[in-house]
Amino acid sequence: YQLVFEDNFNGKALDTKLWNIQERRPWECFRYMTDNRKLLVVGKGRLRLYCKRNNGIAPNDTAKYLTAGINTKDKFTFSYGKIEVRARIVGKRGTQPAIWTLNNNWADMRDTSYIRAEIDLMECVNHEMTVHQTVHNRAVDIDKLYKHDAYHTQQSVNVRNYNIYAAEILPDRAVMRINNKPTLTFHRDKRVRGQFPYNQLQYLIIDMQYGTTFAGGIAPNELPAYMDVDWVRVYKYTGK
Repeated sequence: YQLVFEDNFNGKALDTKLWNIQERRPWECFRYMTDNRKLLVVGKGRLRLYCKRNNGIAPNDTAKYLTAGINTKDKFTFSYGKIEVRARIVGKRGTQPAIWTLNNNWADMRDTSYIRAEIDLMECVNHEMTVHQTVHNRAVDIDKLYKHDAYHTQQSVNVRNYNIYAAEILPDRAVMRINNKPTLTFHRDKRVRGQFPYNQLQYLIIDMQYGTTFAGGIAPNELPAYMDVDWVRVYKYTGK
């Protein structure tokens, strides 16, 4: 592997040469996103992404809740290699912090074509001391060709401590890891269309989500919640 991207968040502001602030979109995962810097704080050697009630934080924003996220779309993309993110979470009812990848040419969550290539390094809902790791593609999500445990794993983790969430994307398999321990391997099957579209250029998303179907309900009085990101590293695969 060759290190090709790294951010240790050692400054006082987000490095916009590397990152975009996630914009609000009609998809449920992005519906409360804001670029308000009170929700996205860089300092003390980490990035903190908040989920808060909008009690005067953004008076001109009609959203009742606000969340923050970042991504590398069109600024940094990758295909085969390894992604590692060291993060910790203080979750509340209704939150869904996530670390995930999406192919750079996929613009609409409603697109059910064979190009979709998403890998969830980490999702954590509500107060759970477990995380979900999932491989998404057309064969898994639309054609339903695989049993759930073939493309998804749920692992017990003390999410309030820093943990390293990782995915290796190789020509013949995708391997999930937590703290360097393999948790799930999804093998390529060339006979199945849309089953392994991970040769496409992908970008990284790190975000706080709120009120998603997966979370299953909200408790606004419990907010704020947040995710701290200590560092991000992406390695290019140089093997044969």
